Amino acid sequence: MPNTMNNDSKTRADTISSDTPVVSIILPTYNRAKYLATAIHSVLAQKVSFPIEIIVVDDNSTDDTAQVVTDIGDSRVKYIPLKERHGGGGARNKGIEYSTGKYIGFIDSDVTWLPLKLEKQIAELESNPKYACTYSTFYKISPSGEKVVQPKNTYSGWVNEKLLLSNFIDMPTVIIRRDAIDKVGGFDEKLPRFQDWELFLRVSKEYKIHCFEEPTIESLDLPDSISRNDLARDEALKHIYEKHGAEFKKDAVPHKQILLKLANANFILGKKQAGVAYLRQAKDMLTPLELISYSIFSKLPKTLIINLNKLKKRL
Repeated sequence: MPNTMNNDSKTRADTISSDTPVVSIILPTYNRAKYLATAIHSVLAQKVSFPIEIIVVDDNSTDDTAQVVTDIGDSRVKYIPLKERHGGGGARNKGIEYSTGKYIGFIDSDVTWLPLKLEKQIAELESNPKYACTYSTFYKISPSGEKVVQPKNTYSGWVNEKLLLSNFIDMPTVIIRRDAIDKVGGFDEKLPRFQDWELFLRVSKEYKIHCFEEPTIESLDLPDSISRNDLARDEALKHIYEKHGAEFKKDAVPHKQILLKLANANFILGKKQAGVAYLRQAKDMLTPLELISYSIFSKLPKTLIINLNKLKKRL
C-alpha cells in the first residue's frame, strides 16, 4: 500500500517538527498513471540537502495511480486518495492542507522537473525575502518531440498589471512561500480552468513575484488536457471577469483584452450573440482597425474561427 493520508490523518498544524520538510510539492492527478512515476522521480532526484515531501492527490482515478505510488516505495511520497472528483483547484487545495513545508511547489503528472530546479529557486527565495514566489520559463514538448521555451515574455516585481493582460506563470514552475498562500487563500475551486492565473492575480496584488530566467521543467503537450476544453475556457473567463472586474476596469488595455477573450471564447462555442455583446462593451476601446477586424471575425463560421485560433497559437 502507498503511504496514504486520509481525512483522519493529521493536518499541517499537528505535524510540524524538527523533521518538517523545507518544501512540500503538490501533485494532483487523475487517470495519468502512465506519466506519474516519471514526474515523481524527477522530484525525488532534485539535488538538494534539505528535506522535501511529495503529496500525490489522487482525484478519484480509476487507473493504476495507487499502485504506481506504491511501487515507488519512498517515504517522502505521501498519497491522498479523494473519494470524489475535486478538480485541479480542489485537489491542489487538499494537498496544501496536508503539506508541512515552509515553501510549496507544484508539479503535474505530465511534467518533469529538471535536476537543479529546487536548489536554484529556493536559493533565490532565501536570498530575496521581498519576493513571495518565483516562477520560471519552461520547455513545452510537442507530440512530435519538438521542444520550445515558453513563455516568450516574463516579468519580475509588481506584476499585477501585466497579469491582467495575460497569464505568463505556469504553475509547475512555481515555488511559493506558505505565508503568501495562507494570506491570499488557495485555488478558486469554482474555476474549471485558469486556476493558476486567478491565484496569481491575487498574489501579485499583495507581493512581488520573481522570474527565474531559465527553464526548470519540461511539460508534455497532451491532447486530453483540460486547456483544450472550450466550454471550460468560457466559464473560467466569465468567473474571473466577475471576480476581478474592478481591477480589469481600472485601465482600458486589460479591460479590452478580457472582453476580447470573452468574445472570442463565445465565438468558438458558436455563441455569436454573446460574443457580439462583449464586442459592444469593448467598442469604445477598440482602434478602427480592430473594430473592422472583429466585426468581420464575428460573422465567420464557427469552424473557421476555431481554425484561425489554432493557427494564431502556432505563430
